[in-house]
Amino acid sequence: TSFTLDYARVGPDIHGNILVEANAPNVAVNGAVTVNSSSAIRTSAAIAHIVPAGNERLLVVSVMTDGNTDVTSITYAGVQLTQAIEQDSGATGQSVEIWYLKSPPVGTANIVVNFAGDTDPSAITGTNFTGVDQNRPIGATIGAGAATGTAISASLTTRSPTSVLFG
Repeated sequence: TSFTLDYARVGPDIHGNILVEANAPNVAVNGAVTVNSSSAIRTSAAIAHIVPAGNERLLVVSVMTDGNTDVTSITYAGVQLTQAIEQDSGATGQSVEIWYLKSPPVGTANIVVNFAGDTDPSAITGTNFTGVDQNRPIGATIGAGAATGTAISASLTTRSPTSVLFG
Protein backbone atom coordinates (compact mmCIF):
# COMPACT_ATOMS: atom_id res chain seq x y z
CA THR A 1 0.00 0.00 0.00
CA SER A 2 1.25 3.46 -0.77
CA PHE A 3 -0.01 6.96 -0.22
CA THR A 4 0.63 10.32 -1.79
CA LEU A 5 1.62 13.38 0.20
CA ASP A 6 0.97 16.87 -1.14
CA TYR A 7 2.17 20.02 0.54
CA ALA A 8 2.20 23.69 -0.31
CA ARG A 9 3.76 26.82 1.22
CA VAL A 10 4.32 30.37 0.14
CA GLY A 11 7.98 31.40 -0.52
CA PRO A 12 10.62 32.58 -0.07
CA ASP A 13 11.52 29.09 0.94
CA ILE A 14 13.18 25.92 -0.19
CA HIS A 15 12.46 22.32 0.70
CA GLY A 16 14.10 18.99 0.13
CA ASN A 17 12.28 15.90 1.29
CA ILE A 18 13.07 12.20 1.35
CA LEU A 19 11.12 9.13 2.38
CA VAL A 20 12.86 6.85 4.86
CA GLU A 21 11.58 3.39 3.98
CA ALA A 22 10.60 0.89 6.67
CA ASN A 23 11.77 -2.68 7.01
CA ALA A 24 9.95 -3.17 10.29
CA PRO A 25 6.46 -2.19 11.43
CA ASN A 26 7.79 1.14 12.64
CA VAL A 27 10.62 3.41 11.62
CA ALA A 28 11.64 5.40 14.69
CA VAL A 29 13.94 8.29 15.52
CA ASN A 30 16.66 6.85 17.74
CA GLY A 31 18.48 9.17 20.16
CA ALA A 32 18.94 12.92 20.10
CA VAL A 33 18.99 15.03 16.96
CA THR A 34 22.28 16.93 16.62
CA VAL A 35 21.95 20.54 15.43
CA ASN A 36 24.72 22.93 14.43
CA SER A 37 24.31 26.35 12.88
CA SER A 38 26.76 29.09 12.07
CA SER A 39 26.59 32.66 10.87
CA ALA A 40 30.36 32.74 10.36
CA ILE A 41 32.10 31.95 7.09
CA ARG A 42 33.28 28.33 7.00
CA THR A 43 34.45 25.81 4.43
CA SER A 44 33.87 22.77 6.64
CA ALA A 45 32.23 21.79 9.90
CA ALA A 46 32.87 18.96 12.38
CA ILE A 47 30.01 18.16 14.74
CA ALA A 48 30.09 15.51 17.50
CA HIS A 49 27.17 13.11 17.05
CA ILE A 50 26.04 10.01 18.94
CA VAL A 51 24.59 6.95 17.17
CA PRO A 52 22.87 4.72 19.74
CA ALA A 53 22.58 0.96 19.34
CA GLY A 54 19.55 -0.28 17.44
CA ASN A 55 18.49 -2.57 14.62
CA GLU A 56 18.52 -1.51 10.97
CA ARG A 57 20.10 1.91 11.65
CA LEU A 58 20.20 4.91 9.32
CA LEU A 59 21.93 8.27 9.87
CA VAL A 60 20.42 11.18 7.93
CA VAL A 61 22.27 14.51 7.72
CA SER A 62 20.61 17.63 6.33
CA VAL A 63 22.57 20.73 5.38
CA MET A 64 21.09 24.15 4.62
CA THR A 65 23.33 26.82 3.08
CA ASP A 66 23.12 30.31 1.69
CA GLY A 67 25.42 31.68 -0.99
CA ASN A 68 25.38 29.11 -3.81
CA THR A 69 27.82 26.77 -2.04
CA ASP A 70 27.39 23.02 -2.47
CA VAL A 71 28.43 20.28 -0.09
CA THR A 72 31.30 18.24 -1.57
CA SER A 73 31.32 15.42 1.00
CA ILE A 74 30.02 14.30 4.37
CA THR A 75 31.53 11.62 6.59
CA TYR A 76 30.61 10.09 9.92
CA ALA A 77 33.41 8.33 11.82
CA GLY A 78 35.42 8.60 8.60
CA VAL A 79 32.79 6.74 6.53
CA GLN A 80 31.40 8.53 3.44
CA LEU A 81 27.66 9.33 3.34
CA THR A 82 25.56 9.16 0.14
CA GLN A 83 23.67 12.17 -1.18
CA ALA A 84 19.90 11.59 -1.42
CA ILE A 85 18.86 15.01 -2.76
CA GLU A 86 20.09 18.54 -3.39
CA GLN A 87 17.58 21.31 -3.94
CA ASP A 88 18.78 24.77 -4.99
CA SER A 89 16.51 27.78 -4.85
CA GLY A 90 18.09 29.41 -7.88
CA ALA A 91 18.05 33.19 -7.60
CA THR A 92 18.29 33.44 -3.79
CA GLY A 93 21.37 31.20 -3.51
CA GLN A 94 19.87 29.00 -0.80
CA SER A 95 20.08 25.23 -0.92
CA VAL A 96 19.23 22.16 1.11
CA GLU A 97 20.98 18.79 0.81
CA ILE A 98 20.12 15.51 2.49
CA TRP A 99 22.74 12.75 2.85
CA TYR A 100 22.54 9.33 4.53
CA LEU A 101 24.58 6.41 5.88
CA LYS A 102 23.26 2.86 6.30
CA SER A 103 24.33 1.02 9.46
CA PRO A 104 26.46 3.82 10.92
CA PRO A 105 28.90 2.71 13.63
CA VAL A 106 27.47 2.87 17.15
CA GLY A 107 29.10 5.44 19.42
CA THR A 108 30.26 9.04 19.35
CA ALA A 109 32.07 10.39 16.29
CA ASN A 110 32.17 13.53 14.17
CA ILE A 111 29.89 14.35 11.30
CA VAL A 112 32.28 16.21 8.98
CA VAL A 113 30.73 18.40 6.27
CA ASN A 114 32.95 19.84 3.52
CA PHE A 115 31.69 22.73 1.40
CA ALA A 116 32.83 23.61 -2.13
CA GLY A 117 33.84 27.07 -0.87
CA ASP A 118 33.02 29.65 1.77
CA THR A 119 29.47 29.46 3.06
CA ASP A 120 27.65 31.80 5.45
CA PRO A 121 25.22 31.05 7.02
CA SER A 122 24.80 27.29 7.25
CA ALA A 123 22.92 24.78 9.40
CA ILE A 124 23.44 21.04 9.83
CA THR A 125 21.33 18.37 11.52
CA GLY A 126 22.08 14.70 12.22
CA THR A 127 19.16 12.33 12.85
CA ASN A 128 19.28 8.59 13.63
CA PHE A 129 16.57 6.13 12.62
CA THR A 130 15.99 2.44 13.40
CA GLY A 131 13.78 -0.09 11.63
CA VAL A 132 14.94 1.08 8.19
CA ASP A 133 15.08 -1.12 5.07
CA GLN A 134 18.85 -1.50 4.59
CA ASN A 135 18.49 -2.64 0.96
CA ARG A 136 16.60 0.48 -0.05
CA PRO A 137 16.61 2.95 2.85
CA ILE A 138 15.61 5.99 0.81
CA GLY A 139 12.46 5.89 -1.26
CA ALA A 140 11.08 8.82 -3.20
CA THR A 141 12.77 12.22 -3.03
CA ILE A 142 11.30 15.59 -3.94
CA GLY A 143 12.46 19.18 -3.78
CA ALA A 144 10.88 22.52 -4.46
CA GLY A 145 11.76 26.20 -4.15
CA ALA A 146 9.98 29.48 -4.72
CA ALA A 147 10.46 33.22 -4.61
CA THR A 148 8.65 35.54 -2.19
CA GLY A 149 4.89 35.24 -2.50
CA THR A 150 5.04 32.23 -4.81
CA ALA A 151 3.46 28.93 -3.82
CA ILE A 152 5.70 25.91 -3.31
CA SER A 153 4.09 22.61 -4.13
CA ALA A 154 5.37 19.03 -4.27
CA SER A 155 3.92 15.55 -4.29
CA LEU A 156 5.48 12.14 -3.66
CA THR A 157 4.30 8.56 -3.32
CA THR A 158 5.60 6.03 -0.81
CA ARG A 159 6.25 2.30 -1.17
CA SER A 160 4.88 1.52 2.28
CA PRO A 161 2.30 2.95 4.68
CA THR A 162 5.01 2.90 7.38
CA SER A 163 7.43 5.13 5.46
CA VAL A 164 8.62 8.29 7.21
CA LEU A 165 8.84 11.71 5.54
CA PHE A 166 12.03 13.59 6.43
CA GLY A 167 12.95 17.10 5.42
